Amino acid sequence: KLRLMPMEENGRRCDWDRGLAHAHNWNTLQRYGDCFEVLATANTFQPHGLHYMWDQGRIHYTNDAIWFQPSAHIDEMMMKTWKPYVVKTTSSNDVLDITAKIDESEKELTLYIANLSGEPQTAILNIGNFKHKSRIEAYTIGNCELTDFNTYDNRDNVKFTPVAIKMKEKDTVYTFPKYSYTVITIK
Repeated sequence: KLRLMPMEENGRRCDWDRGLAHAHNWNTLQRYGDCFEVLATANTFQPHGLHYMWDQGRIHYTNDAIWFQPSAHIDEMMMKTWKPYVVKTTSSNDVLDITAKIDESEKELTLYIANLSGEPQTAILNIGNFKHKSRIEAYTIGNCELTDFNTYDNRDNVKFTPVAIKMKEKDTVYTFPKYSYTVITIK
């Protein structure tokens, strides 16, 4: 078994455009199976206000504060919801990128959905073959402009927020916000 860990996903900025691209990269690489365990980005730490030619710091800091940029929030959510097994998914909408993963006991399913469009996208989620639907946890990040990022004065400008989704027995209709990444865990 070959274990792959891309160690330097580069970007030239730290805004939501980079965060959404990072989420899309996670989805794409996870669909290759369980060989990708980590996806790292370059320039983890960046002093606030010090802009390099490659302004891609994922964690900004001053002498009195530290805060995440959008791509760091993506990684935090990936680690919180990590599952080892990829489940086959399909989407009839090209701007909705979806990956699904399940845990070892097959009792917890997580859907990772990136809306790559500047418009909200309504979709039907069909998870009728998954029998365990007693609890749903869902979070969305984005629904903002691609140029938005977290500043010293607004450190929570682009971060995950909980959303309410009521899964039905078979099909559930949900509208994904523009430029967003939604993570739905069904337990």
